[in-house]
Amino acid sequence: MPQVLVQDQDQRKFWFYENLIQDKLVLLSFASVDGEKVFPVIDNLLKVQEMIGDRLGKDVFMYTVTTKPEVDTADSLKAYAEKKGARWQFLSGEPAAVRQILMTFGVMGSAHGVAWVGNEKMGRWLRKPVRLHPIFIAEAVARLSTGAAHKPFLLDMHAA
Repeated sequence: MPQVLVQDQDQRKFWFYENLIQDKLVLLSFASVDGEKVFPVIDNLLKVQEMIGDRLGKDVFMYTVTTKPEVDTADSLKAYAEKKGARWQFLSGEPAAVRQILMTFGVMGSAHGVAWVGNEKMGRWLRKPVRLHPIFIAEAVARLSTGAAHKPFLLDMHAA
C-alpha cells in the first residue's frame, strides 16, 4: 500500500496509507471530473453515501481518487463534490504519487469501473463494480464492518 502524500478537495494533506487507510473501513473509488461526463460513477456512490448514513466519516470513510491528477485540482474537485452533494473526500496530489495509488489498485485509464471496499485492520478487501446497484456496494461495507455494524448478509441490513 503506497505511503504517498495526497490532498483532499479542502487542500488538507494526508499520508495515503497512514492517515486514510490504516485501521479504517474504507470505500475507495476512482474518477475524474471530466470523465464523469462519459463514465459517471459519483451519482451511484451518492446513493451508497445515503445508505451508509451517519457512519460516514466516523467508522466508514469514502474516498474518490482522481484518475487525472494533472487536471483535477483541489478547487475543481471541491466544486464537483459540492455540486453533487458528496460528503466524502476527493483526493489528488502529485501525478507520480497518484499513479502509485492507481497502480496499486489496478486502475488503468481515466474511466475505471471498480470500487474497493477494505478493512485494513482485518486485512480484507473486496472489489465491486462501481456502477453496481448501490445496495450491493453498501452490503460489502456491512460485511467488512465490525461490532454492531457487522451485517454479513443483505437480509440483515433490512432486519429490525
